[in-house]
Amino acid sequence: MNSLTPMHFPRFTEADHQQLAAVLNQLSSAAREHLLRSMEAVAVIDERPLLSILPLLGPTLRLLPSASCTTVLAHVAQLALAFPAGIVPLFRTLGRAYDTAGEQRTIEWITIGAAIANRNPSAGEAFFSLTSRTSLLALRGASPTVYLSDIQGVLLKYLHMLSGTAIGLTDTDTVLFPPPLAEGDGTVIPLPFRIERFATYEENFRLYRVLVAHHVGRLLFGTAQCSPARLWPALALSVYTVVGTEVVSPTDLDSYFRLFPRPDLLESLFLQIEGKRTAGRLAALYPGLRADLAWAESLSGFTSPEVTVVLSHLSESVWTNLHASGTTADALLLASQLYARFLRHAAPLPADAVSFAPHAPIDDEATDALAFLTGVELDGDTTDDFSDTEADAARRRQALTLTDLRYVYDEWDFAIGDYRPHWCELREVPLPSDEGAFFSRTVARYADLIPDIKREFQHLRPRMYRQVTGLEDGEEVDLNAVVNARVDRHIGLSPSTKLYMARQLVERDVAVLFLVDVSASTAAPLVESQDRQVLDLMKEAMVLLSVALEELGDAYAIYGFSSNGRRDVEAYPVKTFAESLSSEVQGHIGGLTARGSTRMGTAVRHATRRLKEVASRAKLLVLLSDGYPEDAGYGKAVIPPLYGLRDTMMAFREAERSGITPFCLTIDKAGHDYLREMCPASRYMVIEDVLSLPTELPKIYQRYRARLV
Repeated sequence: MNSLTPMHFPRFTEADHQQLAAVLNQLSSAAREHLLRSMEAVAVIDERPLLSILPLLGPTLRLLPSASCTTVLAHVAQLALAFPAGIVPLFRTLGRAYDTAGEQRTIEWITIGAAIANRNPSAGEAFFSLTSRTSLLALRGASPTVYLSDIQGVLLKYLHMLSGTAIGLTDTDTVLFPPPLAEGDGTVIPLPFRIERFATYEENFRLYRVLVAHHVGRLLFGTAQCSPARLWPALALSVYTVVGTEVVSPTDLDSYFRLFPRPDLLESLFLQIEGKRTAGRLAALYPGLRADLAWAESLSGFTSPEVTVVLSHLSESVWTNLHASGTTADALLLASQLYARFLRHAAPLPADAVSFAPHAPIDDEATDALAFLTGVELDGDTTDDFSDTEADAARRRQALTLTDLRYVYDEWDFAIGDYRPHWCELREVPLPSDEGAFFSRTVARYADLIPDIKREFQHLRPRMYRQVTGLEDGEEVDLNAVVNARVDRHIGLSPSTKLYMARQLVERDVAVLFLVDVSASTAAPLVESQDRQVLDLMKEAMVLLSVALEELGDAYAIYGFSSNGRRDVEAYPVKTFAESLSSEVQGHIGGLTARGSTRMGTAVRHATRRLKEVASRAKLLVLLSDGYPEDAGYGKAVIPPLYGLRDTMMAFREAERSGITPFCLTIDKAGHDYLREMCPASRYMVIEDVLSLPTELPKIYQRYRARLV
């Protein structure tokens, strides 16, 4: 053995030395030498971090074949000479890296990380911790994790094409198969916030497809309409057998499950049986789904052992009958009988435990589009089974909805010069309404000014018309075209008949999103008026601007935002692009309240997402804030907060690359000190007189818009 021994680590206890010796004994002499050299390089700086990875070394290195282990550890030893600070995070992720990429790519990954660490040690630590985008890309090209917020548009199309009904999505924290029941009438279905169960993106996305298909099966084949009250005469005996007393019939499935000592087991039994029934019916309707559904049936680890054992007692004929003619009532009755026979003595859960219609036909074009989006050819013959009624057509025209989704965004870390992938989570949170009271008060407060604002914006309207020439019919004769036609006739050519011109309305060519900081600091009272807050001025500005934009006709949206850490960023849709300035929207403006902090970069990225969904020639993002970006974990607590400023700067650049022009407005008089870190001087403005904000904002928008069109 090499002269290096475990005793070179004086801070280790005897137990630590024994643990390390056990690891070394499983390695070849060359691998032992490489490992000890790596650890010694770390110990020269500080051996305490080594104690945290001692328990990981044995299991990690056992994942590597003997030959690969020696080769990989040789590269780790080389890295330790140049960058010892990366060794501890590397050993934490080495097993995951090797399991994902294999020997050759793992070695290449270490080499790339060493080069990055040579340029930027902080970036090197993030790289070997697998917390930088570059690290993930270097290791496997892209993370296999699939986030619901990234694919929700595709899934909504998938849902709509399969069911012919407008269905919304909400997210959950766990991955369950079959999926949990949707609440209410089943028009908002729960799906996992993310799926990372499999090593490939394709398999994770495939599981999303299967979960969606199961929800559609429940809608099409009666699960959502199941009523235990109507089935009570058949169910009562099973309940009495388990409970021992007579109970009142429940009104819904959840209440029914909770009659039993282990509602989680009964629900799981029912979902498994009902899932097999609806999957069989769905596969018969859409043969193209059979492969996905069969693949999901083969997955293990989703069903509890108790339920697996109980279901094993069912014969194949039971499943055949369920597929052929079974109903939801049959599935519920069978699940109840199985529970009463096999699980009625299952111990109750602790008190704090958590248990967990005809449709329209799909034409060839829609089927092709669906296959392109999801990778599934449906090949379903629906021509004989479903009628294209007027109600079906109305449902198809309904807008697809999203409910309570988490959106995941990267965040720029200037210290490592790289993105933190999937770092921040954002939700769109509905606003309460004040029934338009604030809107009405603001209109009354500025009653003398509003007519002038409207008049100014009306002056912009003629610019929305342009002179169009080369028409065969129009308002005026185009003299140039007439002269050219006479010349053509004179020289023997066939003259053009397009001799007219007209002023034609140009479609809306500007879309603007106003992003309003509603962090806790906006609750500060105005010095001049103790009964009004800074946020009140921002809201008044939104009222006046909304009135003005209604005159102009530009597409516009208003969102508020606040945060409480990277996993709790909130956006508040005051007015979306699809909404008009209705009484409901007017009430939302009054519903804005001050709360939380200001994770500005994430909010800007979400606003960019919303603007990218709009078809307009010019797109403008206006950020209105009262200070610099700050939040828990948003970089070091220094002033100015460089981390947040640089992240917001990168978010603005991302918006620009998407064809969006960002502009930042602040009422912080010290704004010049830090805004130059976020954007060029031409892209921000500091409003010195806070009280002038409501009257100045429409003027600022009017001037800035003129640069775009």
